Amino acid sequence: MTQLLEDDEPFDIECKLITAKNNSLWVRSAGRSHRNKNGDVEYLEGVFQDITIQRNILKRTVEQQQELSYLNYALNHHSIVSMGDLQGNIIYANDLFCTISGYEKNELIGLNHNTISSKTHNKAFWHEFWTTISSGKTFRGELCNFTKEGKEYWVDTTIVPHVNKENKVDRYIAIRTDITDNKRSEKKRKLLEKQMIQMQKMEAIGQTVGGLAHDFNNILAVSLGYSQLLLLKIKNNADTGMVTYLKNIETSCLRAKALVKNMLAFARGSSENISTINVTQKILAFNDIIRPLLPSSMDVILKKIEQDISVDIAESAIDQILMNLCINARDAMDGNGQLNVSLRKVTIDNHLCSSCLSEIRGNYIEIAVEDNGHGLNEQDIEKIFHPFYSSKEVGKGSGMGLAVIHGLIHNAGGHVHVNSQLGYGATFSIYLPSSSDTITTHSQHSPIPSDINISHLRVVVVDDETSILNLFYDFLWC
Repeated sequence: MTQLLEDDEPFDIECKLITAKNNSLWVRSAGRSHRNKNGDVEYLEGVFQDITIQRNILKRTVEQQQELSYLNYALNHHSIVSMGDLQGNIIYANDLFCTISGYEKNELIGLNHNTISSKTHNKAFWHEFWTTISSGKTFRGELCNFTKEGKEYWVDTTIVPHVNKENKVDRYIAIRTDITDNKRSEKKRKLLEKQMIQMQKMEAIGQTVGGLAHDFNNILAVSLGYSQLLLLKIKNNADTGMVTYLKNIETSCLRAKALVKNMLAFARGSSENISTINVTQKILAFNDIIRPLLPSSMDVILKKIEQDISVDIAESAIDQILMNLCINARDAMDGNGQLNVSLRKVTIDNHLCSSCLSEIRGNYIEIAVEDNGHGLNEQDIEKIFHPFYSSKEVGKGSGMGLAVIHGLIHNAGGHVHVNSQLGYGATFSIYLPSSSDTITTHSQHSPIPSDINISHLRVVVVDDETSILNLFYDFLWC
């Protein structure tokens, strides 16, 4: 007001008034002063305008802008926000998108979403995706993308089509939430469930096989024993044909006995004592054993055989493992190809045991047997360690070889990993803990004192099978 009186400047002010009824009003007052001939201010002229409604609207607008600012701040710190054109090119990306993806904002703008999408989703998924949003519908789902460094990350995604004044979709607004940790936890939970089911299944199979093998062993013992007893009794009196028949029976019984032994090895693990075995020497010596069993059209290459590597395992376990794997490789290559055997120390970060489905981490001794045969599919890999399952043709395998390997390896605290693809061969990697201290084994059987007269010993035969007792009686009185 002072400035108005002194300088004749026009005024335009807003002020708050209190009415006689104690109501608040906002008014805008604009005008100027009027002076007489002497230059004194005689009066002021101007207008008053009630701007209460405008002020309230402005106040609400400012409050809404602040609220939107807070919401935008919260959204940008929680969600990945982007906009894309009809071709999927990014036209807007918020800061969190840059942080999670590893791209700078200027790198993201103009980049097509296909560039950062992983190969996890198939064509049917993307067909449904584009059909949904191009028809003006909202898409909701989980997407797997790549960071700039090529790492996968998962996002829970909502994509809303933006419709312009012509009622046409002109862009897409995407809001995503990073759920990578949740997906990893879910994957780990499913893996643990699968491991538990696998352990229960293998335990149940082991108990069944163990019981079956025990009973079958008793039957075989009687069949084998009486065939051998008959051979003893008629050795000098029978014709050649009768002896041949009995020898065929004996041979079949011995084959069945070997199968039962494998079944028991799977069910109970090796019955041999654990000792420290020099694996390097075992593999080098095994090459001389396995070479005659393989056709000359197959090459056996020992490569990367590190020296002086020892593990704590049953004495014959390494031979059994190598024998089964090499014979399987021979069959997979139809007797024509190259078989590579390697031995080395390795550090495993994150492998999955193909047999028990446990995670393999730490320092191990790796025995790898690699062939270039017809390979295995995923369904075969899931089942090949189950007893009596074979990927070979009917009649060409008992289905117990890899089941025995499962028992021998896990009995020694190890694991096995199978890397194979149809048409590209297979690699069986055996991981065993490295030997720490030498284990000295002692025989559990006491030697017979030399001063005992064996001819006067009495033999006591105890068994719950009558047929076994009768067999022993006949043998002792033979």
